[in-house]
Order: sequence, then structure tokens, then C-alpha cells
Amino acid sequence: LIDSGSTHNFLDIQVANKKYGCKIEEREPLSVAVANVSKLTISFMVKGFTWSIQQTTFTSDMLLIPLGFCDLVLGIEWLVTLGDITWNFSKLTMDFKVHDKRHVLRGSPSTGVKTAKKQQLNKALGDGVHVSMLQLCEEEGGLLQFCNYSCCSTIIIGGNGPTVKRV
Repeated sequence: LIDSGSTHNFLDIQVANKKYGCKIEEREPLSVAVANVSKLTISFMVKGFTWSIQQTTFTSDMLLIPLGFCDLVLGIEWLVTLGDITWNFSKLTMDFKVHDKRHVLRGSPSTGVKTAKKQQLNKALGDGVHVSMLQLCEEEGGLLQFCNYSCCSTIIIGGNGPTVKRV
């Protein structure tokens, strides 16, 4: 994942340990804010991690965190090493040159909105996945409608899925 909103580069701690067998080093604890606005304290890193994109090898230090959804996140720390970058968000492309070799990365097109069953949502939350958007719906007369969650006092996500308690 390439993330211009991340200051640092991150590698999934399980991937570093089990998949790549990286030499994991302790570092001075660093507190970072993550996408869901919580803070993580990072105490481990891999120095000189090497990977390839389109037959070009890159090396960067990687901070270790539990990502779960991907192996690594390349942030500003890596992006600044590329020099000029051309982004086209409508085509989902990123164009840059490294060692006089042009690279064009293409993003995966969005598949649109996906729904999850209660069991899938509960499993994901139990596995430590952070949900960044949740649209609550109510069933009324056999039809689903958007829930006006501004009138809710609490939203509880538990064993039976989201439960809305009205004010």
C-alpha cells in the first residue's frame, strides 16, 4: 500500500517475522497516530528492508506494526526518495523515475460499496480490524432504510451485530 498520508514506512510484524524472517531490532519507543485516530507505540523495526517494484530494488527502514490487511505501507519516508511524482487519481496511476527508469503503478479499481453480514463484521472486529466507516440500517416494514444515528445515545457492536439504543 502506498500512503501519502503516512509519514513513515510500516511492515506487518507477523510478515516480517514469519514470511520474510527479517532481523527485528528494538528501537526507542515511538508513538504514531494511525488511520483510525488511535495511537500506537512502536518499539521494533527492520533496518534495510529490501523489496522490488517492476524490477527495481528499493531499501528502507521499516517500523513494525500489526497491519493485517497488507504486508507493508510505503509512506512519505519512501515517496520523497522518488523525486517528482505524477499522480492521476481518476486513472489511479502513479508515474515516477528511478535511476532513469520510468515506473507507472496502477491502482486497483474500487469495487464499490460492500456489505457485511453480522457474523463477518463481528469476526473482523474480533480479529482487530478497524472499521473506518459503518452505515447503520434499520428494517422497517421489510425494507432497509438508513439509520439516523445522530439521534442514538449509543451504538454497541457485540455478538449479535450492531445494536442501536435510541435517545
